[in-house]
Amino acid sequence: MPQVKITSLKLINTRKELYRATLDNGESSELDAEIVLQRGVAAGVEFDEREWEELLRENELRLARKNGVAYVALGLKPSGQVRSYLINKGFSEDAVEHTLDHLTQRGYVNDAEYAARTVELRLHNGGKGPTKVRAELKAKGIPEELLDRAVPPLEEAEWQRQAAIKLAEKKFKTERETDPVKLKAKMYRFLAGRGFHSEAIHAAIDAWMEQRRSE
Repeated sequence: MPQVKITSLKLINTRKELYRATLDNGESSELDAEIVLQRGVAAGVEFDEREWEELLRENELRLARKNGVAYVALGLKPSGQVRSYLINKGFSEDAVEHTLDHLTQRGYVNDAEYAARTVELRLHNGGKGPTKVRAELKAKGIPEELLDRAVPPLEEAEWQRQAAIKLAEKKFKTERETDPVKLKAKMYRFLAGRGFHSEAIHAAIDAWMEQRRSE
């Protein structure tokens, strides 16, 4: 079996506990400190190629997990966002999926909870309708079945109407357009872009226009 030899081993990041191992063929790899200690990696040590490949795979899985845990420690993240983060870090698909399984099993990644929290925030703060919220959550990797459970409170007609009215009042408070047809079209485009359903938009526009006429 062909051998590889470690020609140098240097600590390159004390905080992250990372070493750089350089081989006699010129290749180098960043290794986690635990891998270095457990596998006895040191300058002058030789490994057969199969053993070295296994070491590198174990090392990637360990580094992916450490990066994943550090990332979700900053706050609850959806699986799609964690996946994109790890892929951008250069980890393989296998390491990414392994890390997501690890984080999900331990409750660090919970798409159902993330979707529920996002909807709850929108219910209180408004600003975006159900179509927009659903699209944003879907882009972050939230499965359709979880969206179907989480989004319905935002689809309630009266909530949409009230939220759209508040948004219109804020957006068009100093509006100078006086032509009602043009103004309605402008308001419709704005509210549709914020993800509100057509029926709610029309109801909100009618209520807003009525309020404006009474002022």
